[in-house]
Amino acid sequence: MTDLAAHTPQDGRRHPLAEHLRSTAERAQACSAAFGCGEIAYWLGALHDVGKANPAFQERLEALAADRQAVDRFQPHPRSTVPRVYVRVRKP
Repeated sequence: MTDLAAHTPQDGRRHPLAEHLRSTAERAQACSAAFGCGEIAYWLGALHDVGKANPAFQERLEALAADRQAVDRFQPHPRSTVPRVYVRVRKP
C-alpha cells in the first residue's frame, strides 16, 4: 500500500495526507486558541481534507503527478472558500 497524498508533488516531494492534516490541525488550534475554540478548530483542521483518502482522488493525484502539464492546468479548490462559508453561516 502506498502512502496517501494530500497534493500533487511540489518540487518533487510528495506531501503525505497524514502530515498535511496534522499540521493544518495544529495551525488551526494555535490560531483559534485565543477565541476559546482551539479544540474544535484542531478537529476541524484534522478532518478538513479527509475525503482525499478516497481511492478515486488518490488515483487522480497519481495521474496528475505522471503528467506535469496536467498539474500545471489543475485548479485546486479556492483558498477563499472557508471565509465565504463562514460569512454565510454567521449572517442572520
